[in-house]
Amino acid sequence: MKKARWSSFYSEALLLVVIFVALVLVLTGVFTAARAQSASARRLSRAVTIAANTAETVSAAADGGELLALLNENANAFPMKDTAGVTAYYAADGTPDPEGEFRVDVFTLTESAASGSLFSGRILVSCGDEEPVYHLETVYFREEAAP
Repeated sequence: MKKARWSSFYSEALLLVVIFVALVLVLTGVFTAARAQSASARRLSRAVTIAANTAETVSAAADGGELLALLNENANAFPMKDTAGVTAYYAADGTPDPEGEFRVDVFTLTESAASGSLFSGRILVSCGDEEPVYHLETVYFREEAAP
């Protein structure tokens, strides 16, 4: 009788240990996936903020030279070689940094009209050498000054 009681105690303890180990393994996987999702969301959020700030800068610039001057805060912006555009680099916290992990490519196009000019810009934000994390299209109209 006493032996049966001890064997049932050990069986229940072993079952509880197996359940506990399975629970730890499942929760470890859940928390690992949550951490990866958090890092991805943080990177996307920073890319959206950088793109929005760059779009404001594009709308403030009169031409490509002024855009380069406005984006070049810490020697972090460079003119593109093949196209009319600017490349700028930013650190993970969004500050201008020539060695930063975020690369922003800004492509601009100007269309003249009778009453002014229509400027459009395409902004691509990449993290490292990956495909763009976020892209933004912006268009604004600037009226010609009255004579």
